[in-house]
Amino acid sequence: MKKILHINTNMVWRGGEQQVYYIINHQSSQYQHFLFCRENSELYHRNKSITTTTFTMRFGIDITPVFSLLKICKKNEIDIIHVHDSKALTLYIFATFLGLKIPVVVHRRVNFPITNKYKYKHQKIKKIICLSDAVSKNFDNIVPKNKIVCIPPAIDINKYNGEKNNRLKEELQLNEQSKIIGIVAAIEKEKNIEGFIQIANLLLSSNDELHFVIIGDGSLFNEYQKKYSNNNIHFLGFRNNVAQLLSAFDVFVFSSINEGFGQILLEAMALGVPIVCNNFPVAKEIIQSGKNGFIYTSTQEAVEQINKILNNTIQQEEIIATSKKYVQQFDVTLINKKIEQVYQSILNNE
Repeated sequence: MKKILHINTNMVWRGGEQQVYYIINHQSSQYQHFLFCRENSELYHRNKSITTTTFTMRFGIDITPVFSLLKICKKNEIDIIHVHDSKALTLYIFATFLGLKIPVVVHRRVNFPITNKYKYKHQKIKKIICLSDAVSKNFDNIVPKNKIVCIPPAIDINKYNGEKNNRLKEELQLNEQSKIIGIVAAIEKEKNIEGFIQIANLLLSSNDELHFVIIGDGSLFNEYQKKYSNNNIHFLGFRNNVAQLLSAFDVFVFSSINEGFGQILLEAMALGVPIVCNNFPVAKEIIQSGKNGFIYTSTQEAVEQINKILNNTIQQEEIIATSKKYVQQFDVTLINKKIEQVYQSILNNE
């Protein structure tokens, strides 16, 4: 059995950490997974086991974890290292200066320009997994195309096959006639929560039975909650039961202006929640507008699309049926097989 060590340096729980969790908890007859992550991180708390080792980073990038990494690799006879963020790659590269020779897979989940091109040209990088074609284009003229593999994020389909849940309406003390339009996102600038609020205010000007829910935490949470929260706009913060809450949405509006993919869109589809999505670069890789959701290019267009979903039951049901069929290809079992194929190609020196 080949041994894979995963390195993640993030403290919070977001889409990338969910993907690491899916990989390392996947039952495999060929691979054993080990985790090297931050002490007291959300990923650690959800993966406490004998195959998990933690480290501290005192100054952003700290040389101390490098020695722990070398020790773990030697003790467990690691065959491949899989890094899941930019700082994890830096940590790996520092270790190569001290003699680490294990090949590495880089997982790139964000759709930002590459600022340190030399880091991604390291000779020990065998494959770079990108979540989307848009993400992969950032590597044009930086690394050979045969090093790039596009593999979308996974979701556990079984987890999102439940019935519509009314606990959110109970929590917010809403009546049965109320409609919930929501977003699940980190409260950060690039998620464009203020764009979501603009859509909400325009819809509320003609229908006060609508309620708008923002699930997620981030650096702008307190500011936005204080500025925008009212009887119809609800900031719920970070929640562990996202699937339950998301299933109560009548429409999912994704206002983000930049994503590596947008895993939450798949989760909404699996739950049968119609999507209205901003036209960020990856949106058209996921959504065929009018078939498994809608893509908007202006606030007014978003409002029209939301009203169309709320007022046209037949179209709503067609979108839900198409979405549920479409999302099956992202099931965690299928995506993990694609990742294992990447590992195997490295072991075969392909």
